Amino acid sequence: MPEPILTDQPFNEQSWSTKRIDASPFRSAFEYAAIGMVLGDTDGGCLAANRAFCEMVGYSEAELQQLEFATITHPADLPENLRWVNS
Repeated sequence: MPEPILTDQPFNEQSWSTKRIDASPFRSAFEYAAIGMVLGDTDGGCLAANRAFCEMVGYSEAELQQLEFATITHPADLPENLRWVNS
């Protein structure tokens, strides 16, 4: 499994939706990727999810933002994922 990109910079929802971020290559790559992608916080919450991920798990982005990742993680994958969250 690829290692997640970890950062201690806070997610700023307001800046995510500004024109500068909306027009950024990252935003476009995130939104239109054929693979599912999620931006998560350090507590295991979902900050943003793209359409491919939402279709894959059967939840809307708003629903995912109300869940912890453990809710939709396969039990066999949970111990390793928890190590990432707790590190």
